[in-house]
Amino acid sequence: MVQAVDIFALALFLSRARAATGLHVVPSQVTITHRPPPRAQQLTRFCGTDRIHFDAPYNSIGFSEDDVRAPLAGPGRAVRHEHTRELLRTTDLPGQSIAGRVGYSDVRALRRAVRRWEGHTPREVRRNAAPAPSGAPLGAAVPHSCGCDTAEGRRGTSADTR
Repeated sequence: MVQAVDIFALALFLSRARAATGLHVVPSQVTITHRPPPRAQQLTRFCGTDRIHFDAPYNSIGFSEDDVRAPLAGPGRAVRHEHTRELLRTTDLPGQSIAGRVGYSDVRALRRAVRRWEGHTPREVRRNAAPAPSGAPLGAAVPHSCGCDTAEGRRGTSADTR
């Protein structure tokens, strides 16, 4: 019974990883603390690998770095890029706030990504942004289409987005 629960938990984790990435990710290795079940071939087919080790010291499922990075190269990256660009050009939110909203761990990671995409720092992207709409005072909220909450959004610059 415990073996079935352990295998179910690993299979559930793999299913959720596939659902989250939208890809048929294949684990680089699976370890199970039990002896091979009578239907071990079904587990091999489900996992997509024969790198399943039984009688291991612990249960685990591992993915290669390429499996983890693959979803970042998909369409989600373009959405993240566009959302970042729009927040930089239409708000004066601090860099740390923008980094958090678009999923970066800190402002340094945001800065590196923007420099890679735009060839400029976030500060330069803001400086080169089109002027506020005619008649809109500097600091006025500027609506944008990225779908985020723009209540804090203001036109201007921020010192921490070098």
